[in-house]
Amino acid sequence: MLTLPPVLTSDEEERLFLLLSFVAHAYVWGRAPSTSTIMSDSEKDPTSGGALHDCDWIPKSLADLWIEVARRRGRPPILTYATFNLFNWRRLDASKPVELGNIACLNNFLGGQDEEWFRCVHVEIESQSAGAVGAILRYVEQSEALQGNRGEGGSGCSLDRGNVDRGEGERSSNNDWDGLPLAAPLVEALEEIQACLCTIQRVLRRMNEACDPHIYYHRVRLYMSGWRNNPSLPKGLRYGPEGEHRQYYGETGAQSCILPAFDAFLGIEHEKDSMREYLLDMRDYVPPAHLSFLLRLEAHRPLVRDVVKTRGLLRAAYNDAIKALANFRALHLHAADTYIRKPAPTEQLGTGGSDFRVYLRKHREETKMHAISLKST
Repeated sequence: MLTLPPVLTSDEEERLFLLLSFVAHAYVWGRAPSTSTIMSDSEKDPTSGGALHDCDWIPKSLADLWIEVARRRGRPPILTYATFNLFNWRRLDASKPVELGNIACLNNFLGGQDEEWFRCVHVEIESQSAGAVGAILRYVEQSEALQGNRGEGGSGCSLDRGNVDRGEGERSSNNDWDGLPLAAPLVEALEEIQACLCTIQRVLRRMNEACDPHIYYHRVRLYMSGWRNNPSLPKGLRYGPEGEHRQYYGETGAQSCILPAFDAFLGIEHEKDSMREYLLDMRDYVPPAHLSFLLRLEAHRPLVRDVVKTRGLLRAAYNDAIKALANFRALHLHAADTYIRKPAPTEQLGTGGSDFRVYLRKHREETKMHAISLKST
């Protein structure tokens, strides 16, 4: 029986979560029937008259440990985007940036350059987003400081509406920033978002340099799959031969907080439908610290957009960010078609169990709709 050491650091827990996730997914999706003889009698499927299991369950010793470590990490026992990408890389040269050519994965399933490159592209995208996230955070922190402690006197979110009195008299019609004390950090954040999105588009376009669509679909993709909305495991997966079925979505980019953070800061609202509910479900798979940051941004969701509407120069910077976000979503849709739809024309579902084409196209169009007329007053 596998047991947890009495004391583990956060990094050690995360590393253990990664290893258990890889072992479990390899067991489910890569287990060859000829290797099943290694199981003891107690590990055989009790519902099949002693026959070897059909990969709709994992051994109890693995399940129990995985469940406990997942609980400690604040995520479900499934391979998540964070585990698969954010906590699964190293720099080849510590003195050089986190970028393609200087990063490698800690763990792979089958190995090979296609699997490695696919994940490293995502690692660089996340790394290149750090500047924009930092600029957003600086603006939010300064906004909150300007208004005092959050939560006092209402929601604590009544910031940056362009009417903050600095004791300078009436607002001058000739000064686009007059009466707006946080204009500079707001412009910085908008420009960082726009620049970030242009950069990560260039990174995503490099996917085909070392990841072939056919190899990705037929060799890499399977191991990322989960057991919710998956026809291969319609009831889900049993955690232990006598455990109940559990259903969890597989690893997917929808579990990254980068684009949701940009949406929240820019005030982009997506239609309330089944796809939005799916994205809310994805938050259960996000590291708690990332989710906390996202919720903090969403508390300010309408306010940045309200401020932008009052200033011409801000509207231009805002629209540049909106356009860049829509362009990235268009590129993402093209990549999904290339790596999923073309190798398998009848495939409708991504590894996260959603109809990826509907989701990506819909969000691209909704993003475009949030551009603000430069003639707004």
